[in-house]
Amino acid sequence: MSAPDAPLVLATLFAAGMVAGILLAWIFRSSRRKPKKRNTLAEIAAGGNGAAGKDDLPEQKVFELELSLRTARKENDDLRRLLAEAEELAKIRYQEILPGQMPASEDKPAEILYFLQPGSDGRFKEAGKVAQASEAVYELQIIPDRPAEASFRFIDTPANVSLAIQNEPTWILSACEKNNLLQHATSSIRTDMPGKVIRKDGDWEIVQKARITYA
Repeated sequence: MSAPDAPLVLATLFAAGMVAGILLAWIFRSSRRKPKKRNTLAEIAAGGNGAAGKDDLPEQKVFELELSLRTARKENDDLRRLLAEAEELAKIRYQEILPGQMPASEDKPAEILYFLQPGSDGRFKEAGKVAQASEAVYELQIIPDRPAEASFRFIDTPANVSLAIQNEPTWILSACEKNNLLQHATSSIRTDMPGKVIRKDGDWEIVQKARITYA
């Protein structure tokens, strides 16, 4: 190498060293730089520091959908519980039937039979059966699903009351137990509790008398 070329070589080596130093310094700083931490679902839900980036938006949407689903399931469970309680309450109310009320079957209307007064043997005989309520003194309602049993009550009309109180032993006391004494001013015979009859030999035999009140 000639003497005039020596300064040029030294300058070149110095420049190369400077470039290498700069590169090494940049690599060293880059290796120590902490990676940017992405917001987690918990931080998004809690309103963490920093606005969510584009990559965080799908995760936030999933979280919101999951939260809505959990809320909807809880509301659905609450509605199911309230419905079950209402159905149970309805059953209890249906069973709490007041005396004198006779529930009809849900599937078909109860069969009603009409009779005049029972005989001295305590039976409503087929011969005393009439076609309609206006001609009858007693109404028999067959118990649903038990065609051989029925409840009965006195048909409280002015004509029936007038006729029955004149023949109390046969028209009333043969089928009813009274809660009070017959009065001269009696104008009504109220059935407080229906009686019960069973089908026997083609007639309806009284097995439990109705309870009435003169009014």
